[in-house]
Amino acid sequence: MAVDGFLKAAEEYSKRKPDPELDETMVMCFRLSFRLALAINRASPVDAKKVLAEMSSVVKTQHSLNVETFAVGRLIDLISESSKSLIQMKQYRTDEEVKRVVLETAGTADEIASKAEEKSNYEAQQIFLQKEVSLLSNLGEDGDARKARIAVAESLEKRAESVKGRSILHSIHLQSAVRIYAELGVTNKVKELTAEIQQDAKKAVDNKEFKAVSVPVEIPVDEIIGYYLQSLIGLTAEEVLTKIVADDYLFIPDVQFVRKQEIELKGEFPLQYTLSRVEYDQNLPSRTIKDEGKMLEASVNRHFLLDAQVRLTILSRMLSLLIPERIQKEDIVSFLSDGKNFGKEDLKLVSRAFDRYNDSDYVTFCHIIVPRIEQGLRSILDSKGGKTASFDPKDVGFDLKLMGGLILDLKPYLSQDLHKYLEVWYSQEGFNLRNKISHGWMKLSEFDKRLADLLIYTMIRLSAV
Repeated sequence: MAVDGFLKAAEEYSKRKPDPELDETMVMCFRLSFRLALAINRASPVDAKKVLAEMSSVVKTQHSLNVETFAVGRLIDLISESSKSLIQMKQYRTDEEVKRVVLETAGTADEIASKAEEKSNYEAQQIFLQKEVSLLSNLGEDGDARKARIAVAESLEKRAESVKGRSILHSIHLQSAVRIYAELGVTNKVKELTAEIQQDAKKAVDNKEFKAVSVPVEIPVDEIIGYYLQSLIGLTAEEVLTKIVADDYLFIPDVQFVRKQEIELKGEFPLQYTLSRVEYDQNLPSRTIKDEGKMLEASVNRHFLLDAQVRLTILSRMLSLLIPERIQKEDIVSFLSDGKNFGKEDLKLVSRAFDRYNDSDYVTFCHIIVPRIEQGLRSILDSKGGKTASFDPKDVGFDLKLMGGLILDLKPYLSQDLHKYLEVWYSQEGFNLRNKISHGWMKLSEFDKRLADLLIYTMIRLSAV
């Protein structure tokens, strides 16, 4: 009865005029109906396939009426998620009805994307093309999924063209397109767009655009946040945190792409690598770099950190809309506890720190959380069989490794992007946040919400390692 009840409720909500709250309730009812049907695995009177078909029917109906609400996008996501669960079950793996529903929904997503393109709404076009990719990938339709991904890259190129007068924005969209082309092996497009990106970098410097980017209010993030929040409608706090962790490509730069750009710039401007380079820490020279390889890696770190800072602005603005309205401190503590990388005593301190965060006391929050992150890294290294202490022959004893050493030793166990992210934010190879806080090198004004949100993201991301 519960399956039927939730399904009927969803059908009734679908017939009402579009309303964000009612639409979210409709999606929730469909989700509950499907999950219950799948758990019970009934053949009649209502089974999981029927729920899937009904979701698809609502999508088609609303699309035919030109009602492009948040619910349409969320339902397409739910169909993708649900069909994937079904296809993983033996009895549904080759089911023609499931295949038909998924292909029809993919077709609808493609039609919505085409309409968005006609209106030059390239961001919406990319969102629905990505939904189409997910649906086709569920069925193993690799050829069609590849075509849809190429369409995403082409849309990114068009979006870049629409802001060609602004070199940095132009470059950001082209970089996203290059990632897709590189993954698909379209080398000619990679080469062509990379050359454009290099030109953008030079234009941005000449036009002093980087100065504008350094001012947070100048970073155009509202549209990005709006569409991302759309994808979180109907999710529980735990599901939201899980999605943020899974979508780390939005918040962590691609180190291979950054390194490739730096290598190409090195080839174009070789003279910058002929002289030694002096790096400073606290206004004092900390080291002189003479080796070309080390100079290149230092350039990669600076480029990566700049990209990470832009992404952090987006993340921080987004968390402002989620905490505490959608995510409470108890949700984050529970999420970290499930991850097993933070101990009970650490979690007590994290809970206390979030009381300070909610009071906008970011100084206290940061001073509590940075050591917790270091301890989390120590726990991860220990769980991987690594050594968390080193022998000191002078004192004939062992010293616990600190954050820089832990990050270095964790390199074999982390993705390249996550390792570089930790390195440039927390170690002496980059922003050096750990030492700045631990040794009292930061000003009061530097302890802001953005810094606190970096620490929150670091903790939840480490919980998934």
